[in-house]
Amino acid sequence: MCETGLLVRDALSEAMSPDKIACYLGAIQKSGGFSSDIATGSYVYVKLQNMPGDASNQPRIKMKIVKSGGAITGFEMFSCFASNGATQSEYFNQTISSGSVSMISKNIGSDSGNTYGSKCSVSGTVDSSYAWTSKSLSVERLWDGTANSNGSFSQAATITQRASSLIVNGYQKGSFGNGATANIFTNKFYTVAQLLSASTPKNLALGDGSGKYSMDWCIDSNSNGNCTGEATAFAASGTDAWTGDDRLKMGTPSNSTYYTEANAGSLPSSTPTVTVTFDTAEQWNCSLPSEYMTVNLSNMADTSTALGAAMAACDDALSYRNDTGATDGYPCGDAR
Repeated sequence: MCETGLLVRDALSEAMSPDKIACYLGAIQKSGGFSSDIATGSYVYVKLQNMPGDASNQPRIKMKIVKSGGAITGFEMFSCFASNGATQSEYFNQTISSGSVSMISKNIGSDSGNTYGSKCSVSGTVDSSYAWTSKSLSVERLWDGTANSNGSFSQAATITQRASSLIVNGYQKGSFGNGATANIFTNKFYTVAQLLSASTPKNLALGDGSGKYSMDWCIDSNSNGNCTGEATAFAASGTDAWTGDDRLKMGTPSNSTYYTEANAGSLPSSTPTVTVTFDTAEQWNCSLPSEYMTVNLSNMADTSTALGAAMAACDDALSYRNDTGATDGYPCGDAR
């Protein structure tokens, strides 16, 4: 349940990123931060200035917003937040057509020699009020610290969100430490869980559930990169279940409402190392044309200003409860 909760939370958070960015852009527009309308249906270029806490950094954005009947039906954005706006770090693309929605979000970067990346793809349908009626997500994440002897991590999963439950199918694998003391692990899972209050991030919760799993771990004493023949090792597989009210493992898993479906699920047949790159059409060299807008964000964090209040409203609507430090809303007491 803990791993499922973390994966679902992170995946949905990333899937909301285009909506949150669009909300931020709307906040800047409403407070007069843009010199002209940005919803032109053509590419618009922006340089951000006076970022709170990092005024020397001036990120750059290339975006295109398409509207139909007053609603945004297309939103594409290239972002260069790294190296003072000189290196691309993000790409978003979201389209809505005849009730069908598709979205892709990518984030790539590095920190002190460690590299990371994430990718989230979403497809589904919405009703006439643009509320989701079906949704499927695919999420991939990687972190590579091998250059600093810090190990690595890969995660890939698909999430199918239904009216009152969801399915999570995927794997995690990685290592920490190095040499003969390195720890290696691989976890595979197929989980079916009750979904509660899914209409708003603030109230989203997982209830009862059941998960089929295969887990293995070892200390790689012979430094061959796998757990075959290692003396210090652990392996387990099966199908367990929990009750959401107390987050406790059920003594008889088959009594769970979700056991039969979870137990019939198929675990991933392979666990390739995740890679995240920008495809050719998703790339931007971060260069600005002669005509571009500048936006002053010095008041972004000051809620007494029009911009700060609008930004805070976006965070309140499109963030999880414990993003602001609350202790509830996350399974197993991990306030991430």
